[in-house]
Amino acid sequence: MAKTAWPTGAEVASLISTIPDGTAPTDDECQGIVDGVVAEFEARTGRIPFLAAGSASDLVFDPPDGRSGTLRIGIQATSVESVTIGLVAGSGGSVLSEGLDYLLEDPNAPALGEPYRAVRFLVSPGSCPQSVVIRAVWGWGADIPLDAWNAVRRKSAAVAMTQTMSLSGPACTIRQGVVERQYGIRGERTGIEDLTEDFEAAVARYALVAAS
Repeated sequence: MAKTAWPTGAEVASLISTIPDGTAPTDDECQGIVDGVVAEFEARTGRIPFLAAGSASDLVFDPPDGRSGTLRIGIQATSVESVTIGLVAGSGGSVLSEGLDYLLEDPNAPALGEPYRAVRFLVSPGSCPQSVVIRAVWGWGADIPLDAWNAVRRKSAAVAMTQTMSLSGPACTIRQGVVERQYGIRGERTGIEDLTEDFEAAVARYALVAAS
């Protein structure tokens, strides 16, 4: 079941409470950790923001260079409400018509559950800097897939436990070949590496393939 928000600090603390010898920071401290892990997830997957905003907003762009006429917007859009060009001082610009004046790319994005990543102009968008305004719902999607949500929750728990361990006593790290394991002061595995494995797998699954 998909989620409509990232895990809270309290949900991370709740997970830590189920782990033997797991000690969590405060809910507020856990929330700060979650925010950092979400930022890492978005940066490493290239899906910024991953969770779409609840309403449309305007962003301003320079017209595309060259003859391609394609503006790669550098941020993903779940839906696009309008595209305006020629918005300069003394002019309200011209609102374009989709299909006649511009196309959204990839055209198969909705069917594939992907956001739009570019606008291909069929008319000249002009050359004035910051004269293109796109009104859209920005983000990868309206919901967070459960595997991504769980990956962020588990990685946040791992970060929180690591911080707590550093305050309570040093952990022992043992390397066996390329595998590194962390152990608590009594020799038990901390489970931190198990918590982070899901995160690395989710990053690989959702990493954005660069547009050609």
